[in-house]
Amino acid sequence: MDSVSDARILIVDDDESMVRVLEIFLKAEGYTNVSSTTRSRFALPLLAELGTDLLVLDLHMPHLSGFEIIDGLESKIPTMMITADVSHEVRHRALLSGVELVAKPFQVDEVLERITRMLEARVQNRGVPPAKRRLIRVPDLLGDRRHQAPVASPARSRNEGFAMMSVPPTQT
Repeated sequence: MDSVSDARILIVDDDESMVRVLEIFLKAEGYTNVSSTTRSRFALPLLAELGTDLLVLDLHMPHLSGFEIIDGLESKIPTMMITADVSHEVRHRALLSGVELVAKPFQVDEVLERITRMLEARVQNRGVPPAKRRLIRVPDLLGDRRHQAPVASPARSRNEGFAMMSVPPTQT
């Protein structure tokens, strides 16, 4: 993948209308390599065949659930799960799995923005060994603007190989 628009995206959802909506909006946004299946049992073979850069999937599907697909991955792929089930257990498991969780019904603009961010991070991390990648997310705690600095990215350090680049807090 040379640019975000070249990313290979796979959509897995048993709801045909959801798949079509996502395909239409992703293609309208300029993504050219969008594939899909409504049969979760085909997801793992498709992921391997397509060399997928981003996986967008539902949680509750016949045959394999979204988490069963994630558990079956041979390597980590940026994943967004779009589901109506946002129970504590699902949110906790998504967090532990590194999955971007989106609740249905969703705002299309929000989903497209999250997909773009996930793919930009993937492009940025190309060539950085997985053990050297670091992602820091600091939540906006009670409106404290000190925590709203951009996410730092890996930067070379003479002494340590890789270190986090310092980012000054946003001025208000």
